[in-house]
Amino acid sequence: MMAYKHLFFDLDHTLWDFRGNSRATLRELHEAHALADDGVPDAEAFIEVYEEINHAMWGQYTNGRMPKEVLRVLRFRNTLRVSV
Repeated sequence: MMAYKHLFFDLDHTLWDFRGNSRATLRELHEAHALADDGVPDAEAFIEVYEEINHAMWGQYTNGRMPKEVLRVLRFRNTLRVSV
């Protein structure tokens, strides 16, 4: 087994901008799936709704009230229901 000399934790998001990368990915999804043609005209509003729903569902997951597999599906389904 390989021994590690160093282990880094990015506690303040200086190495990986999760929020920025997540938003860029959601913008790409909005465009790639032509959501504007399906009644979700504003990518930024879509992202705001997604982040609110996703945050609430991660709270449910953390508290043991929702399995991760369900979270992964419902956060998008619920976002699309609210956004349309």
